[in-house]
Amino acid sequence: MTARSVLLRALTVLPLAAALALAPVAATPAGAAGHGPAAHRQLSLPQLIERATAKVRSMYPQAVLMVAEGDAPDGPTRDMAKVSHWRFVLNNSDNSSAEISGNLDGTLGPVLRHGSRWVGVLAIDEPLTMTPAAAYERLAAAGHGTAYRYVSLVKPLGTPPWRLQYHFSGHPGGCDGYAVFVASGGVAPICGPSLSA
Repeated sequence: MTARSVLLRALTVLPLAAALALAPVAATPAGAAGHGPAAHRQLSLPQLIERATAKVRSMYPQAVLMVAEGDAPDGPTRDMAKVSHWRFVLNNSDNSSAEISGNLDGTLGPVLRHGSRWVGVLAIDEPLTMTPAAAYERLAAAGHGTAYRYVSLVKPLGTPPWRLQYHFSGHPGGCDGYAVFVASGGVAPICGPSLSA
């Protein structure tokens, strides 16, 4: 190799090295190790509901959402992002129901059909204006900020007015927790006296 070719090679490599040295390094979000589920952006619950509902309605076009039940697989938590596994039940027009599970990472399971309708609640037929995290903030502000494993979104069929609410509990479908009303932000025991507003 001649002195001239060595010089030309050095002049070609130096700008590339300088460019690499000056290139911005992508920041890793806190808590993300660059691999695994934490490295992926989570969906919001409304986004996951939209995806799950669309998949069910591709098979049952008239299906309506009746309940969303969330679970924190690692146990009770105060971090609602860890309530990452959700089950959705939708009623169909033929008196059957469809169930689908999904995770906040966007993955969805198969659609399962059941021969009966989901009862005891009204359809969730309104925009979801409160996230589980915002509901938990209301709960904590009311003095109930303990760790919960299960979070449900439901509109129970009971004494009117019927209101969309989040239920925070230590057991699936349990009475051992509190409801947060989506429209008002009010807090009440799940199985206790209801709020008037």
